[in-house]
Amino acid sequence: MLSNDSRVGCRQHQAAAPDIVMPALSIALQHPALSTHQHVICAAARACKAWREAVRHCSACNTAITLNPEAPLPQLCSFSQWLTKHAPLVKSITATFDNESFESGMSRMPELQWQQHLAVAQQLLQLALQLASSAERPEAATASQQQQQQQQACLRLSSFSSNCLVTLDMLAALPAHSLTHLDLNLMHSPAMDGSALSAALARLSSLQQLSLSNDSRHRGIARQLQRLTLAIYCEEPQQLLRLAQLPAVQHLALEYGAPHAAAATAAAWPQLPQRGLTLRIRDSSVTWLEIEAMLVGIAGSSGLTQLHLQVPEPSHDDEEDDDGAAVVVLPMTVCARLTGLSGLKDLAIKCNIVEREWLVAGDVLALTALTGLTRLALSGLEFALGDLEATALACSLTQLRSLNLSDNQLGDMVCLAAIARLTQLTRLVLWDNIECNRITQRGLMMLTTLTRLQKLGMYQRNDVCTEEFWDVLHGQQP
Repeated sequence: MLSNDSRVGCRQHQAAAPDIVMPALSIALQHPALSTHQHVICAAARACKAWREAVRHCSACNTAITLNPEAPLPQLCSFSQWLTKHAPLVKSITATFDNESFESGMSRMPELQWQQHLAVAQQLLQLALQLASSAERPEAATASQQQQQQQQACLRLSSFSSNCLVTLDMLAALPAHSLTHLDLNLMHSPAMDGSALSAALARLSSLQQLSLSNDSRHRGIARQLQRLTLAIYCEEPQQLLRLAQLPAVQHLALEYGAPHAAAATAAAWPQLPQRGLTLRIRDSSVTWLEIEAMLVGIAGSSGLTQLHLQVPEPSHDDEEDDDGAAVVVLPMTVCARLTGLSGLKDLAIKCNIVEREWLVAGDVLALTALTGLTRLALSGLEFALGDLEATALACSLTQLRSLNLSDNQLGDMVCLAAIARLTQLTRLVLWDNIECNRITQRGLMMLTTLTRLQKLGMYQRNDVCTEEFWDVLHGQQP
């Protein structure tokens, strides 16, 4: 039987336990492993009262929220209420869907109803952001304590990404004091006045990285930006030259969905900020003259660090002259014009030209001069890239970490011996849709020297066993 003193001691210990547990759980939630993923945070809040209180008081600002705009409205409303109560936790919000999901949403309900659903979803998120930014703060004894509590209790969102819930009011609800990353695709959002959009972006005084797609105006972009990614649709170099007025930019990425716009603005590329310049030019019908204009602009852009170039089948305008007579299109020199890009780290050239030699013989060998490359993808070059060229590239580009040689005429794959010495490789892709490469089990096993390799892209064949390759490779990895 316990004495009165023992009973009193037990009650005191039980009463003091929460005072010990709560700080311990709160400290544990500060670790990113516990507070980064929204599912972990929600599971913790449902576990017990102690965890629920710890989540409610946590201000770690690590949680990355992924919001599905297609979710039922009651679920989106529930998230809106949650965000208001747990604003200090949230570091980033991503509210996106792909085009296939957008079309499937429209197929499940009438278009007007679908648009109304997105409008309500946008309003719910906007209201939650506004309430989270203006939540009541606890009283503090001193001004410094009040400022510290305010910083910890309010929404400190640093990253926001959406391709469907973007409005001027939504941008106004984002916290200007903390937002550093903004990724907007305006394809599925209501039309916005260009000047008003520029003013909304200029308000975000802490913004350092901006990615803006499906907007051709690019006016009034904040001068403090350090990283800027733009999808370009304009065909006037003067509009692009406004980007030269960004003194702080360290990385500028231009993405072209239409090579016509790329050819029209290529003359402006050498005049843009050259630190960390990236060009990505995707597939579309293009003339040889437009390809030539792009190559002149690329060769003059000495600061290029990343170049992704897709060369499509030229339009029929190239194949007939004014009298309708056939015109012979001569092979081009492309790679040799890139040798002056000494800072290039990432190069991808993809060709969709079928049954036509479009590169001058030996042109690919010029890429051996780009010894700083860490990623190289040359696909669809067919006869322009054979076993000899692949061997020369592997012998010269010793810093490569990723190599893609898909759909080229590699023949007997003698190049594997040289590739096997690229010991920093983590990714190697050898897809062979044209069925011209004769890789053998012996050749594959030569690659077991690539102890850092994480991905190998090649088609399974009856006479080649990739499982044996991975067994041997994993046995050599630390």
